[in-house]
Amino acid sequence: MKKLRNIVTALILILLLSPASCYSQKGTIKVFSELKGINLFLDEVYQGADIINIDSVTIGSHYLKIVKDNIIVFGELVAVNENAVTTVLIKDSEQVQNKLSNEKLKMEKELLESKSDAVKEYNEKHLDILVNTRYVTETNTASESKYYPGYYSSTGKTASNSVSETKTYTDWFITQGAKQISHSTFAQIIGEQNKIDEIVAQNKIIKRKRVVRTVIGTPVLITGLVSGGFLVAAIVSSNPWLLPGACYMGGFVGGIMLLVDKPTYKSVYYSNDEAKGKIAIYNQNLKKELGLPENYESK
Repeated sequence: MKKLRNIVTALILILLLSPASCYSQKGTIKVFSELKGINLFLDEVYQGADIINIDSVTIGSHYLKIVKDNIIVFGELVAVNENAVTTVLIKDSEQVQNKLSNEKLKMEKELLESKSDAVKEYNEKHLDILVNTRYVTETNTASESKYYPGYYSSTGKTASNSVSETKTYTDWFITQGAKQISHSTFAQIIGEQNKIDEIVAQNKIIKRKRVVRTVIGTPVLITGLVSGGFLVAAIVSSNPWLLPGACYMGGFVGGIMLLVDKPTYKSVYYSNDEAKGKIAIYNQNLKKELGLPENYESK
């Protein structure tokens, strides 16, 4: 009798622990989501990102939480039934989008409040371009001849013909914080020392050329001025003045041209579009370094 009881007990345990028995006590949660980039948690246990099925869930109530961008967009108890599929639909509704937007603003505000020093540093170091655009309209009026179309009277008053043209004048400069900076300083800030070195090398060559022009132009000009004295003396004494005249003109004009027409020094320069691109990269890297949101902009 005892042996028979042991056999029955063993059979019951086998039935209870068999795969079929375990399977019968579980169900599936199927998630359909219109949102991408979501993370799923079941009873606060992470299940994965953008998954559809959560299999082998024990029957009963479970807390399903769905998070996007660290914001809970769904958090409810779901009932799992034996050998059944529990379906959950997450819609990309206006209500969900408003919640995501409001929560992001709230999180960013809290982050900025906790990073006041970083915000101050960013406001002092960030780069910007300030632009001033002026529109100027110019009107030209002429009097067209009544009898000769295409011709305009310069004295009388005939049919009037006015033409207006609007021209755009744009001025811009680069700032760091609230201070205007040169293009050379801008190059140093964004780490383009090679651009500065290139201009320095070119200016060394230009400096040598200017020195040569000064060395040659000064004596040539002096020769012309001296020749001018001989020219005056020749004219007063009625002597031949052609040679001193030529020396005077050649020396004076040539000396002036050599001294005045010197090559100008170059400076570091960025076009507006080029500066915009480099500023965008610099500011993004600065925000990342300081731990600020990517969309933060200086006030």
